[in-house]
Amino acid sequence: MAMITKNEFGMVAVNNMVLCKMIIDDMLSMADFLVPCNKRGRQLKKGLLNGLNDMLTSVDISEYNTDVFVRVYFISKFGESITEISNDLFDRIEKDFEMLCLDKPYEIHANIKGVMSDRIAVHDLEVTRHND
Repeated sequence: MAMITKNEFGMVAVNNMVLCKMIIDDMLSMADFLVPCNKRGRQLKKGLLNGLNDMLTSVDISEYNTDVFVRVYFISKFGESITEISNDLFDRIEKDFEMLCLDKPYEIHANIKGVMSDRIAVHDLEVTRHND
């Protein structure tokens, strides 16, 4: 599936994989604060044998009518503010969409599956940002 936008220069179609990889790059750049995970809370790490394609399960992008919904899954590091981490990630996601000349997502959901210190304390928290 591709996101399509129209402007005075014509139509632009952006594949969802491109958006997912950009969001994963944003998450990896915030490695001091969060770790990407899948829907079940299993930690995903980029290594020699697995790359960005293996981390695609940490991001869901869906479209309903003309609205775009983004859902990200991660584990927060202990001692960090979940609200601040989520808002920083939301700002980065919105900048990614703007850079590709796409409208901001209607909703961005951050599903925090746990908090990591020495071990992962399992939680199921959600932070949401609505854009009109």
